[in-house]
Amino acid sequence: MNNRLGDLGVPDWSVQEEQHHGDIETPHDGSEDGADAQSEEMRNFFSHVEYLQDTISQISSATTEITRLNEEALLATTSAREKELSTALEPCIRSTNADAKRAKDILGLLREDNGRIAREGGNEADLRVRDNLVNTLTRKFIAEMKVYQQAQKKYRSDIKAKVRRQVQIVKPDATEEQIDAVFRDGARGG
Repeated sequence: MNNRLGDLGVPDWSVQEEQHHGDIETPHDGSEDGADAQSEEMRNFFSHVEYLQDTISQISSATTEITRLNEEALLATTSAREKELSTALEPCIRSTNADAKRAKDILGLLREDNGRIAREGGNEADLRVRDNLVNTLTRKFIAEMKVYQQAQKKYRSDIKAKVRRQVQIVKPDATEEQIDAVFRDGARGG
């Protein structure tokens, strides 16, 4: 079997684990070669499903962290604290974006594998399970990414509104371009 998911750096937990007798996700019926190869393929599939579930959970945690940082940034009274919070946000977003890209790639490869199995006339029951899980994970991933992106968008708009208020205190007749310039300078650390 060609392990394209391994090329993405996805851990293959099934190789590290002993065989799971009695596990409902990896049935062992004692049949020879073909069934064992298929079971190995399903074990690999389920290990990738577990990885994707963990990644979706991490994206959810990052969304919560962005929301928390946003609330703190709105209440921050010093520019040093605002900068500290902004600095804490950067690695969170960077690592979450990398995780999200890897999850998207894995979902695509799992979908391709399902197509290959269907063309090769693989076990229909396994294929239905695979298709259902991939479709469910894809929907969950998309939904969680929408929430994550919304949290990022809210953080940015809230900070921009705070900058607008601060600029208008100093210069009540400030134009939108001047406010945007201050916001961009602050975002660059200037």
